[in-house]
Amino acid sequence: MKKACCAIFALVILSAVLCSCAGRIADAVVSAVEGKMTYEQIRDLSRYKTIVCDGATYRFIESDQDAEDEFSRDGNLLLGDEAEYKLADENGVPYDETRSEKGFFFEGDEEKKYIFIPDTATVWTKDGEK
Repeated sequence: MKKACCAIFALVILSAVLCSCAGRIADAVVSAVEGKMTYEQIRDLSRYKTIVCDGATYRFIESDQDAEDEFSRDGNLLLGDEAEYKLADENGVPYDETRSEKGFFFEGDEEKKYIFIPDTATVWTKDGEK
């Protein structure tokens, strides 16, 4: 019985080590592939981490409920002025300074806190804000 418990424990430890290594290997492969992607691939596959608009960095928010609650009427989003932004890495460094994409600020969002990107139907918020 004691040997069986030790064997099971050893298998659990071995599985944990293998899973940990597999996760690190997968992360390294993804990083290597992302480093070789073209601008179009980054854009089309939504592999950018942030966007930059008028010098401010915006991050994707998992729940855009606050923006929808504040800037919609009868279930329709109230889109305002066009927002021209650049795709950027996690540090807010644009992948290509010469290229930009188009989204929208929300109507009534005077602080330009949110940007709506129609192609992906996602909402991004200024860095550090919710």
